[in-house]
Amino acid sequence: MLSLVIVFLAVYGLVVLLWQLSRKFHRLTETTLPSLIVIVGHANQWIEWFIRQLSLQTYAQGQDVQDVFIVDLSASDETAMIISKLSVRFSFVTYIPSSNDRCWSDVSTLLGAGQRGQTMVVRVDGEEDMRQVLRVLSHFQ
Repeated sequence: MLSLVIVFLAVYGLVVLLWQLSRKFHRLTETTLPSLIVIVGHANQWIEWFIRQLSLQTYAQGQDVQDVFIVDLSASDETAMIISKLSVRFSFVTYIPSSNDRCWSDVSTLLGAGQRGQTMVVRVDGEEDMRQVLRVLSHFQ
């Protein structure tokens, strides 16, 4: 009797595992987030957390990130250093130093430069804005 319960649980576990794997691989081929242009200023305190959280969130949802462009209005060396280190690990991240005067011309260049289907442009000034962007991205399916 005990061996029958163990066999039943093993078969049930195998079926659930196969179902989860097929669902994950099916989602990976279907679900791609829009390109993201993030306009920031003085982001050296939280930009690393944002990129890591974005990567973790999209992986957990079975989604793929196309491109994330960080347009830095402060063009600080610290933010540039952080992003350059992260772009080695996260190939979807691109750093663009800018200024308040050039911001929208840089954004329009990015919008016109590629064959991107959808692009989302957001301005992030702090951690609360960052959390809202992550929440919005979690609703893309």
